[in-house]
Amino acid sequence: MAECDSGYRCRICGVPVDEIIESELYLRYVLCDVQIDQLADTPEAHVWCNGNLAQFIVDPAFDHPIKVDPEHDKSAMDDATRRLVESVVTRAWKRLQWLPESGLDVTRYPLEDVVPPDDPEESLKVSTRLGDSTRLDDAERRS
Repeated sequence: MAECDSGYRCRICGVPVDEIIESELYLRYVLCDVQIDQLADTPEAHVWCNGNLAQFIVDPAFDHPIKVDPEHDKSAMDDATRRLVESVVTRAWKRLQWLPESGLDVTRYPLEDVVPPDDPEESLKVSTRLGDSTRLDDAERRS
């Protein structure tokens, strides 16, 4: 988040998102869910204000209370898919925490093993530890 980009108001709570490490938008960018050209026009939120995404961060350093819509609760997912999503989102959140000290150019923020979808409406693709590129919804069907 550039100096001029800090302080956008959270679309959920209305409080400014002061740092990149708080940014749900940049977390989604690191996850390849948002493309670089969408950063300027996509509404911002705190990571913890989007409980549907934040519930997948499994790290003691993330200690914010969150609210999850019941229809999106991860407890309804099968274990393999839930663990896959938790792994990817947690890695992305940890990377987000590291970015301010990294000196990386914004084009290098996204996780390298996450494949952006060809169509923005398509589900998030991830490279599994087995090396195959798979859609999260496909992984759920195989479980």
